[in-house]
Amino acid sequence: MPKNNIDVSQIGWSEAIAKSIKLGTTDLGTELVTNGTFDSDASSWSLGTDWAYDSGKLTKSAGSGYTYSTLTQTLSGVSSGTLYLIQFTTSNVTTASNMMVKLGNVSPSTSPLYVGGTGANTYTQLIKAGGTSLQISSIGSSTAFSIDSISVKEVYTPTDGQVALWSSQEMDGTESSLHITSEDGTTHTFGETVAINSFNNYSNGILSVHSRNDGENWIVLQNDRHGFVDWALHNDSNNLVIQQAPTGTPIDVMTFEYDASTPKVGIGTSTPDYTLDVAGNIGVDQYIYHNDDGNTHINFTDDKIVLKAGNKAMVTMEEKGSAPHEVTINDGTNNIDFVVKGNGSNAGNPGMKFDASNNRVGINGVGTPATELHINGALTLNEKSSDPSDPSEGQSVLWMSDGTGTGDDGDILMKITAGGVTKTVTLVDFSAS
Repeated sequence: MPKNNIDVSQIGWSEAIAKSIKLGTTDLGTELVTNGTFDSDASSWSLGTDWAYDSGKLTKSAGSGYTYSTLTQTLSGVSSGTLYLIQFTTSNVTTASNMMVKLGNVSPSTSPLYVGGTGANTYTQLIKAGGTSLQISSIGSSTAFSIDSISVKEVYTPTDGQVALWSSQEMDGTESSLHITSEDGTTHTFGETVAINSFNNYSNGILSVHSRNDGENWIVLQNDRHGFVDWALHNDSNNLVIQQAPTGTPIDVMTFEYDASTPKVGIGTSTPDYTLDVAGNIGVDQYIYHNDDGNTHINFTDDKIVLKAGNKAMVTMEEKGSAPHEVTINDGTNNIDFVVKGNGSNAGNPGMKFDASNNRVGINGVGTPATELHINGALTLNEKSSDPSDPSEGQSVLWMSDGTGTGDDGDILMKITAGGVTKTVTLVDFSAS
């Protein structure tokens, strides 16, 4: 992984610029990891729970409930504040998860790394060391994979306000990158898989624009260098996906997807079925409007829902301060008929209609009731075991007796109150008929 040699005079930079830039003209430092290839054993390494040597590599098996399981080695020759390049290869991934990398209890901005795919994958991390202890941790007890070819080498760290330009190449030789590193360890990376990656080991906030080997392009906005809370924008088969944390990291929530072929938008789902598909709850403060028809809407207020069409309150549902509560049709006292339709049986539709113009009710096919209650059919009375209460002045009440109260079993009676006097009359004397 050599740095490229660049002659300042050949590219015509001025002397002032040349004094502020240190160009990479030497190889990376010597290898600082002992037994990083695990040729015969895991010597020089401290293996955490579920880690074991396995035929030229270390393997993490699923299992014992530990959130973090760590490989540790104390490195000779590491100096705090110096920039180092850390690389390793993963393979045999049976349970995808994440890895946290630290050098002297300092994590690079791109950590944690998502580890997925069954083939061999090489990961590169830049880190400004905080000490000599190299720690590589798996995250999650169910994680299962192998690791090999662990490498740590010093990268030139500029001083006195300089920046360093240097290039690197992945271990498999297929990808190369150009890096610009400033005095404080902030590094900007440009390459085949990483177009822009700006980070600093000690500060919050990372912007990364990169292309993965599966053809997806990503823009990552990371909240902190630990990477547990971030946002990612990327293309997925020409669809736009915005999600909280890249897939597989500790927060795995598909937040927004735009399906360019339909078009459809999914929130909480990667396969939207509708123009807007929300896989979860939706909250609104007050109104849901019909487009280009602002007076047709649903109005939510505290304990009350009003459905309006053409600015007329068709249905109002309200929880009162105490029972009884109310569902009101035509709360705005407009001329709105209330119609209930059946399946067309009996005398047909409407099954019931309230005629708002005359305050009349028609039942069983009566669309224009002639009186306040117009029934096209029979009226059924169930017999009562006691007399009803006396009606109010100017009112009457009709009932069928079971013989317990006034009248014999089967009699049809009526109470009438008029002039302050209540009388009971028998309309049908069942026993005499």
